[in-house]
Amino acid sequence: SSWRTSNRWTWSIMETLKEAIQKLYAEGAEKYDIKSKPSIFLREDEPNSQMMFGRTAYYSPNEEKIVVYITDRHPKDILRSFCHELIHHVQNERGDLYREAGDDPQYAQNDSHMRKMEAEAYLKGNFLLRDFEDNFKYQWHGLRTVIATAIEKPGCSLLLGFLFLEESYLYLLV
Repeated sequence: SSWRTSNRWTWSIMETLKEAIQKLYAEGAEKYDIKSKPSIFLREDEPNSQMMFGRTAYYSPNEEKIVVYITDRHPKDILRSFCHELIHHVQNERGDLYREAGDDPQYAQNDSHMRKMEAEAYLKGNFLLRDFEDNFKYQWHGLRTVIATAIEKPGCSLLLGFLFLEESYLYLLV
C-alpha cells in the first residue's frame, strides 16, 4: 500500500512519523543532554518540493525551532533531516552556533567554524537515526519475533502478552 494518498500524508503515516520524531528526540535528549526541547514543525510546501534544491529542513537558533519540510519526501529522509537539525539544537545549547551565520546563504562554505558545525550535524545526526533504526529492527523487533515464536511452539499454551516501545524502553505486558 502507498504511504501517500493524493500527494497528502495519510493520517496513520503522519501519526507514525510524529511518534518516531518524539522517540528520536527522547533518545537524542538523553544522549546529548538536551536541556530545553525545541519547537518542532512539519511543513507541507508543494512549490518547495518541486525545486531541485528546495529546503529540506532548518534550525532557528534564536527561536529554538526545527522546521522539517515533508511534501514528497520519504519518511526516513524526513527523520534524517530532523536528526541533523536536532544536532544543531545541541550545538546551540553548547553556545557553538553563530546566530548571525544564517545571514550568509553560503555559511557552510565561507565560515570554517560553521563548516565544522555542519560536519558534526551530518555525522551525529545520521548516527542518531542509524542507531535508532538498527535498535528498532534488530533489538526490539527481534525480541518480538523470539517471543512470538516461543508462543507458537507446540505445548506452549501460555499467552505472555504484548511488547511495545515507549520512550526508548521495551516493555513486556503479562
